[in-house]
Amino acid sequence: MKGDFPSLDLHPSLFQYHHSQLIPFTPSKMSQEDLISFNRVTIVGPGLLGASIAMSLKKKGIAREIWVWLRNEQKKELCEQSDWCDRALIDLQDAVRNSDLVILCTPVELILNQLTQVSGWLKRQLN
Repeated sequence: MKGDFPSLDLHPSLFQYHHSQLIPFTPSKMSQEDLISFNRVTIVGPGLLGASIAMSLKKKGIAREIWVWLRNEQKKELCEQSDWCDRALIDLQDAVRNSDLVILCTPVELILNQLTQVSGWLKRQLN
């Protein structure tokens, strides 16, 4: 049974040394903004789930900019009028290009196809 689960490669920054032992890093004294922050997050499909995520990211200061992709021009105007949306786009490639994080919040049957499309347009990070 043990071999049924994939091994996880955890980044060393998730651990800290304490008395010569490696223990999980618990960032109790760090703010949320110090832990995770993105210049631009794109929400693909700002419906109930997508809009809720976007509002939380904006409220907590985790994302400097929130961009959304949607198919409907009328909903585009509504999103642009909201305080959590910085930019709403109809073109998927334009919406995700140069984003630090893309969150797919569309119906399940569309996600695999969108993931395939989006993966070719994402910003490449060099470590």
